[in-house]
Amino acid sequence: MIIRHTPDGAILAVRRREPVPAARTRLSPFLLVLIALLVAVGSVAALRTGVGRDVPRPAGDCPVRTSVVTSAKGHTLRLRAEPPRGGTTLVHLCVDPSTGPIRYWTITAFPGAAKISAVQPVGERLALAVLPVPPERSIELTVDLITTAGAWLRFNCGLVPPS
Repeated sequence: MIIRHTPDGAILAVRRREPVPAARTRLSPFLLVLIALLVAVGSVAALRTGVGRDVPRPAGDCPVRTSVVTSAKGHTLRLRAEPPRGGTTLVHLCVDPSTGPIRYWTITAFPGAAKISAVQPVGERLALAVLPVPPERSIELTVDLITTAGAWLRFNCGLVPPS
């Protein structure tokens, strides 16, 4: 009970009420089943699509485990072929850093000994080439390089493009 004086001198008595706890609302069983079903469907969809999967990809243009590695005069060349499209395949050519920058690239493909003129330097030690390769046939390559220092290097290797 609270008692207060008013400016008129009257006494006001107010009975203090006990706080009534709010009624707890319960979710209906139908709503609980609907929420559980949505969580289950979302989880299955996330698992099937691979959400949250962090698949490590090979670093660089010519990762060692997916490239053909060949050596000449103590230098290393890595070649990685893309899957063939329309009878041609794109080949990444990467020279190790100890070789230095490359000034000129040529590729000769056997059988047929066709000199491939579509070699595009992309960086100091990286180039791309387009090779006419049948999908499941090995091709022998000769890659000739001239470094900016004037050294001439010849690499020979076999290459089978992935399917």
